[in-house]
Amino acid sequence: MSAAPLPIAQRLWERPPHLHSGSSPAHISRAFLVALAPVVAATLILFGRTAAAVLCCSIVGAALGEALVFYIAPSGPRRNMLHAVLTGALVALTLPVSVSWHIAFLGGLLAQGVGKGLLGGFGNYVWHPALVGRAVLQLLFGAQLAPRCWPVLAQGRLWAGSIGATAEAACYRGHQLSNPPWGVDAWGLQRPIDSALACYGTPVGEGSASGSGWLSMFRDHLPPWSDTLWGTVGGGIGETCTVALVLGGLYLMYRGLLRWPSAVAALLTVAALAAVLPVRLNGDPAWLPVFSAWDHFPAGVAFVLFHLTGGGLLLACLILAADPMTTPLTTRGHVVFGVGVGVVTMAARWFGLTPGSSYWAILAMNTLVPVIDRLTARRRPYGHPPGPTRLI
Repeated sequence: MSAAPLPIAQRLWERPPHLHSGSSPAHISRAFLVALAPVVAATLILFGRTAAAVLCCSIVGAALGEALVFYIAPSGPRRNMLHAVLTGALVALTLPVSVSWHIAFLGGLLAQGVGKGLLGGFGNYVWHPALVGRAVLQLLFGAQLAPRCWPVLAQGRLWAGSIGATAEAACYRGHQLSNPPWGVDAWGLQRPIDSALACYGTPVGEGSASGSGWLSMFRDHLPPWSDTLWGTVGGGIGETCTVALVLGGLYLMYRGLLRWPSAVAALLTVAALAAVLPVRLNGDPAWLPVFSAWDHFPAGVAFVLFHLTGGGLLLACLILAADPMTTPLTTRGHVVFGVGVGVVTMAARWFGLTPGSSYWAILAMNTLVPVIDRLTARRRPYGHPPGPTRLI
């Protein structure tokens, strides 16, 4: 007599696709947490104890979400608190340091309880859980997730300064050249990508993005590009430090979790589109801004670089897009996935559709992963024996 079939919920939780690769949930979560170590360290240095509070609230919310799912379906999944910590941390890294604690807590709770728990469990969810939580937060609390000024600790106040003592910079010349006055620990800055995107809508400066317009943008609105390497710019607490994000991405590549074709394809697509899409020059759209210059300064090249490092693109491409459960199975699929992320990101930026364009781009491409897998799978002749399958 054959055994009774397992309930659907239990079959989903006990037969996740990632098991075919030989990796356990704990191994995958641990690898991502190691990759996030330099990002979290940079976060604490750049944003201080307030960022630590945002991280803790989001992680506690995610842990509660994991516990609630286990309580509702005790015969289904085993509790995986490592994944809850990872999801909570990822949600927090996409948020501004000025966000309220209850919003960070709710983001972690929704990400783990809904994004993972109710949408299939580890190995079966369609959308990245952390981005599901952030998307809901953006719909509910859009103003707090896109503030006018993004605080970052000033020179000499790193690590120990207070975000509460923030002042808007009247004349900001970069982190190294701007000394805060007495009683000020942090500068309130605009994200570099937001300043750069003004060229697509209302021109920056004196009505154009050429000549005095380029000068106004790079002198009065944008920090030195080197500040984006070390993270001393406005942005989400895990978005700003390029060096830390690249280190985390390289570690995930080493562990085989981040497939380099997807990251390279996404970054190259964004760079190519930023180089050719028109900006406002003397009131008229001008194509190929990458060739623009002002007084022998390669303004167009710098403009493209700010597209790559001045927003959340690197966090999206190097960390969030490495999730093996929400990305394609084949190398060709990863190329298509990366190109899609780049195209959707630049479309949202160019049309000014929504903040957090890179995160929405990943959610959109997560939806298309089954289609990408079907279109990019290698078809074998009828009767040919199947070869080995590698899902991660």
